[in-house]
Amino acid sequence: MALLRSPKEMPDFMEVSVEVAEAITNNKPVVALESTIITHGMPYPQNLQSALEVGRVVRDAGSVPATIALMRGKVKVGLTEAEINEIAEMGPSKCSKVSIRDIGLLVANKGYGSTTVAATMRIASMAGIRVFATGGIGGVHRGAESTWDVSADLTELGSTPVAVVCAGAKSVLDLPKTLEFLETQGVPVLGWGTDIFPAFFTRDSGLRTSGVVDDADHAARILAASDRFFSSPRYRRPGCVIACPVPEAGAADMKRIEECTEAALKEAEGNGVQGADVTPFLLKRINELTGGESLAANLCLIKNNAMVASQIAVAYHQRFFRQRGVAAGPGAVAVLGGIAMDITAKASDPTSAGAQESTVPGFLSMSTGGVGLSLAESMAMLGATPGLISAVGRDSHGEALMQRLRQIGVPTTNVKELTSESTGTCTLVLDGRGELIS
Repeated sequence: MALLRSPKEMPDFMEVSVEVAEAITNNKPVVALESTIITHGMPYPQNLQSALEVGRVVRDAGSVPATIALMRGKVKVGLTEAEINEIAEMGPSKCSKVSIRDIGLLVANKGYGSTTVAATMRIASMAGIRVFATGGIGGVHRGAESTWDVSADLTELGSTPVAVVCAGAKSVLDLPKTLEFLETQGVPVLGWGTDIFPAFFTRDSGLRTSGVVDDADHAARILAASDRFFSSPRYRRPGCVIACPVPEAGAADMKRIEECTEAALKEAEGNGVQGADVTPFLLKRINELTGGESLAANLCLIKNNAMVASQIAVAYHQRFFRQRGVAAGPGAVAVLGGIAMDITAKASDPTSAGAQESTVPGFLSMSTGGVGLSLAESMAMLGATPGLISAVGRDSHGEALMQRLRQIGVPTTNVKELTSESTGTCTLVLDGRGELIS
């Protein structure tokens, strides 16, 4: 399972609020929140009121909210109320919509940006946050067979281990194609108490999810099982979608939403609206055409998603930390030792005992190792909190080792990443019987 990272480990362009930093340091449940819904999803001051209410919902359910955005070239994890107000007032004209491709540009230009689902997932994962609440994910746009307009949210879900709690995909999208794309990416789409996939403003898209989540503890067990299955750094780790239907009292009329969506799509096409501008344009026009009905549903569903996400984060935290006896704060046992990547080359022919030929058929394997890692992992399995003191290089081997430590529950606060040195490796050459040659 992925431990929350220490703020000390994060890049210098990332800033963590005091509240979120304390939660991370003390192993408290945290829920990531996106900021595009603030700047592009609602008008001011409704966007500000909604953002603050969502934060309160997360807190009331037991977690710490971490709204993510880019401000003055800094990636902010956990906005203060003043910062939320600042981007809420700026709106889409002064605060760009930021996906994965845009982060480097905004950081370099010291700009402002509100994060999409994809960008929020990536940043949350870098910070070690496992659960993220949003309104709805992006997906395959209608007409994508000719425009190739597919949201980066879908590919990010296929490669970033964050659980996204949402009201399905936005109803302006091609929902059947969106679910097919997620299946191809290996992303489980789980319905919250139902196997019906919701359509954002409405409860029933006519499509089915790949599974059902009964409650928060069930969700935590699923996340924990996924962590164990994808524990090897060699494998891509997908996220998952937990789709919560909007509460019945806040749901919009399906027929009316679809009619307004079709009208808005025609307007968008006629006005030449493309790319990242499509979804905000459609949501705004649908709200206008429905007389505010869709915005009311949007407000209802995002608060419901935040509550569910917080419950899941609490359950996941209890399952991972408390049941394993992981204490808050620094580790109680210090481990000073080396960690390294073990590379093993073994001949495939079992009769090649002691073979000394220059070239023999065989296979190569790679795994994490080192006495320091082995001791720390053993202590973690016994319920202790080892404080590992070691070092790796800032390279692919080092990243694999850091990821492995987080997966097995070993804090990496005191594992130094060196730019001037490479990560240690141990290469073993074995004959066909498994005997060491060199």
